[in-house]
Amino acid sequence: MKNTYFLLGPDDHGRSILKEHYHEGKKLKTYNLEGVTPLISAIVKFKLIDNIIIIDKNLKIEVPKGIAKKLTLFNLISCADSSKNSLAIARQICEKIPFKKVINHPDKIEKTTRGAISQLNHLNDIIMPKSFTVEAKSIQDLHNGISNNLLKFPLIIRIPHFHSGKYMKLFHDASELIDIEDWFVTSKTFNLTEYINVQDDSGYYHKARFAVIEGKVFPRHIIYSKRWCIHSGNRKEDMINNEALKKLEKDFLSGKSSLLKENTLDTLKQVYDELQLDYFGIDCALLPNGKIVIFEANAAMNLFDQEYGKNNEFFYVKPTAQKIEQELLKLLS
Repeated sequence: MKNTYFLLGPDDHGRSILKEHYHEGKKLKTYNLEGVTPLISAIVKFKLIDNIIIIDKNLKIEVPKGIAKKLTLFNLISCADSSKNSLAIARQICEKIPFKKVINHPDKIEKTTRGAISQLNHLNDIIMPKSFTVEAKSIQDLHNGISNNLLKFPLIIRIPHFHSGKYMKLFHDASELIDIEDWFVTSKTFNLTEYINVQDDSGYYHKARFAVIEGKVFPRHIIYSKRWCIHSGNRKEDMINNEALKKLEKDFLSGKSSLLKENTLDTLKQVYDELQLDYFGIDCALLPNGKIVIFEANAAMNLFDQEYGKNNEFFYVKPTAQKIEQELLKLLS
């Protein structure tokens, strides 16, 4: 594992922070990166912090071939949409240096743009919302982008490269577009995504996350909410005091959930067969008929870090977190 090196790089939009500072006489590094696989805490835990390589314009890596053949490179640059420049340099590094193994090769990461992922509809029992990226300077331009791509309302419109629901909104009809007129100050690029309603009979939405490590698929968590746009914060807001919802997640993690069909994991493995990534996540909704609506599939998802709640309300997730850590260690060995 000590022969594994981790490649990081900034995003294309200047939101990453890469800096060095001193504390008590020791030089420390601060990483606040967009578009990377969130594994810094794992790297620290495994005492591999000195094995981090950060891409910058002056980066020069020279590794003798004899040594390179003993090294593994884990490419953590994971957003194909927002880190194209860093991915290009990462590809050059992989072409130049004969590593023993490259985890999440840049060529494979490039298959995970939102546009590319939306084309996985041909897989059995997989439903992929249609998704397009358009350039727009006005509401009329958005109208044109919607009609040109044959999309129909309801639609989710978002500004790329923002997370946790920022600059993302559900529109039920064209008259509501006026609500985002001020977004054009921030961006002229927009993602348009078909909205598929996955609300259940109890009024809840859910987002299930699966970890995929070397082709093996593991349930990671399932979050329930009365809101359609689900993020990690909804766990604390909607589930922390709801024992019935926590029971649903426990059943999901133990394989007892009615949402998990006999072929669910095999259905999701089709995504691995397409992408061939070594370490990535799938966010989706599991429908009662066994079909799966995939929201995202990429290597930028958090699979390692897990909060258990202030009073260990979600401590039941720990065995799953430990299992994923074990699989990660196998990948790095």
